[in-house]
Amino acid sequence: MRPLVVIALILVATATLLFSILFLGGEEEGGSNAIDAPSSQTTVIGPGSSPTPEPTQELEEGGRIAAPVAEAESRTALQSDSESFGNKLIVKVLDPDGQPVPGAKLTLERGTQRTGLAELQSMMGANNPGASFAKRTKSTNASGEATFRGIEPGSDYALVAKHDEYRKKRENYVRIAEEGEFNVTLNMQLGIIVHGYVHDFTGEPVEGAELFLESQLASALWNNPAVSATKQTSKPVLTNETGYYRISNVSPGEPMNLTVRANGLASKTRRNLTIRGEMVDVDFNLDPAQAVSGRVFGPDQKGIANASVRVMGWQQQQTMTALATTNASGEFEIGNLAEGDYTLMASAEGWGVQRKHRIAAGESQIEIQMAEQGGISGRAIDGTSGGPVTNFTLSQHKYT
Repeated sequence: MRPLVVIALILVATATLLFSILFLGGEEEGGSNAIDAPSSQTTVIGPGSSPTPEPTQELEEGGRIAAPVAEAESRTALQSDSESFGNKLIVKVLDPDGQPVPGAKLTLERGTQRTGLAELQSMMGANNPGASFAKRTKSTNASGEATFRGIEPGSDYALVAKHDEYRKKRENYVRIAEEGEFNVTLNMQLGIIVHGYVHDFTGEPVEGAELFLESQLASALWNNPAVSATKQTSKPVLTNETGYYRISNVSPGEPMNLTVRANGLASKTRRNLTIRGEMVDVDFNLDPAQAVSGRVFGPDQKGIANASVRVMGWQQQQTMTALATTNASGEFEIGNLAEGDYTLMASAEGWGVQRKHRIAAGESQIEIQMAEQGGISGRAIDGTSGGPVTNFTLSQHKYT
C-alpha cells in the first residue's frame, strides 16, 4: 500500500503544479490582478490615487518630436476596447515646475520594459514574442490630461510621453484592474543639448552638413552587413551658415555615436559620447574627401551585382564608415573618405562575406573575389511507404 500512497501524493502535487501554471502563470510573483501596495519592482496605480513615480528614463536618440494637440486615439489589432471593462486611466503630464503640459503624445502599450534585444529585434523587423501587444495613443489637452478607457486588465503596461520641449518619459509596469479609475502623473524633464561647429580642412564653416545622433545599438545595426540598412535610423540635424548645429532634448544614459556628413568632405563619427550635464560640446574638422573603387566578382570572374561594399576606418578617436552597392558589372566607388587606411567588407546574398585590409584612401581597381555559399539538397520520403513527403519543415544547424 505504501507505494500507492506515494504515487497518489505525486499525482496530487503534479496536478497542483499544472493548475498553478495554467491559471496563475500570468500574474507577477506574489501578486494578482487586484490593486496591491506598491513594491520595488511594480508601479501600482490605485483607484483615485495620483502617485509621482521615480523618474524612469529611456535614451532618446536626439531630435525634436512633434506632438499634436488634438485629443485623438489610435488603436491597433489585439487591443481590447470592450465595454465589459469598466475602467479608465487618467494621465496627467506636468513640466519641471509642476505646470500642465498640453500636446504631449502618450502611448499606452502592453509589454515589459524595452530591452536592448527588443530594440534590436524591432529595428530588424523581427517579431518579439514578448511584445505581441497593441498600442493606444492620445494627446494631452489644455489641462495636460488624457484618458484611456476600456483597458484590458494587466500588470505589464508601459506608458510613454513625448513632447518637443522635453525628453521622452517612460513609466513601466503600470497595473490596471478590471474596474475603477486609475491616475498616473508623469513629470517631464528638460533634455540635454548636444551642439557644436563643423569646419572644413581650411577652417571655413560647413553649411548644410548632416549630423546623426544615435545609440550604439542603432549604429551597430547600421554597420551590420547582414542587415539591408542604407540610411541612419535617426533624422539628421543640419548646420547653419556658421557651421553651428544643435540637437535638443537628448536623454542621459548609455554612450551615443555622433556622425557628420557633408558633400565633398570626409564623413566622421565621434563614438562613445557621454551624455550628461546640461550641454555637450562636439566640434568637427572635416578632411577633403577621397574615394576607393574596384570590382566584386565570383570565381568565374563575372561581376556580382547589388553586392554591398562597406569601408571602415579609425583615426584619432573618430571612425569613418561608408557604404556602396555594386552595379550590374560588380563595380563600386565609395567617396567622402579621409586620408588613411581602411578595411573593405563585401557581402551579397548567396555569397560569403569577404574582407580586404589596409586599403588606402584614393586606391582604385580594388579586386574582391567572393566565394559562393554552399547549399543542401535532398528528398524527404515516408519511412514506411517510401513515398514522397510534400509538407515538411527542414532546418539547418552549424556545429563547430
